[in-house]
Amino acid sequence: SVRLWKKNHPNFPCFLYCDKLTYNLLKDINVLKLWDEVILYSHDLNINRKVFWACNKVNVLNKQTEPCIILDHDSLVYKPIDEYLNDEVLVAHLELGEGYYPTNYDENIRNLSYNYHWETNSVNVSFLYFPKIDFLKTYTSLSLKIMEEFTNMNVPNSQYLIFSEQLLLKHLLDKHKVKYKSLITNYWDCNKWDWGESHSKGIWKYPESNLYYQHYGPLKNVIINDSNRYK
Repeated sequence: SVRLWKKNHPNFPCFLYCDKLTYNLLKDINVLKLWDEVILYSHDLNINRKVFWACNKVNVLNKQTEPCIILDHDSLVYKPIDEYLNDEVLVAHLELGEGYYPTNYDENIRNLSYNYHWETNSVNVSFLYFPKIDFLKTYTSLSLKIMEEFTNMNVPNSQYLIFSEQLLLKHLLDKHKVKYKSLITNYWDCNKWDWGESHSKGIWKYPESNLYYQHYGPLKNVIINDSNRYK
């Protein structure tokens, strides 16, 4: 992921935030040089990482002081995308989440200090570009606060993580009338687990988008379980 990004965007400095164990592993296999800087990170939040396993990603974003991109390490950008990095937030794709995301019918959602009549559409955050720090801080601060509240409620699963990370971001983009686009034009239907209709906020239609960007996500398990096919 980072090698492809550096190949296509040589003037973009790349930073890796990781714990000591990961740092030592990457050092042993001699790949730390792939990043311009590697920053040791430790979990310092009152958030249950077994449920909210992506909370450190949001916390890293919260610490940024200038426009930035955060890219999941199972995401690959095959070609330069500089032309799309302007004054709009850029996400991986939009999601249809009816029946998938917990909303106001859920007691834990209703008990949040941030009250809202939640809708179910969301955004995927495997790729994120934030051109403005003020909105980045608004989103990440509230996301972390919600994760902390959910942790105190002992919520049972990571559906509450994607609520705090992905559905919340879509809500705040719309609420604050922040301009945004997605890399992929097609909606991802969470219930059908398939790509659906196109929308007007995207760049590339699926499957054409695979020429430019790929997020393996849940496909990792498919590949592992069908290794003969994916040799």
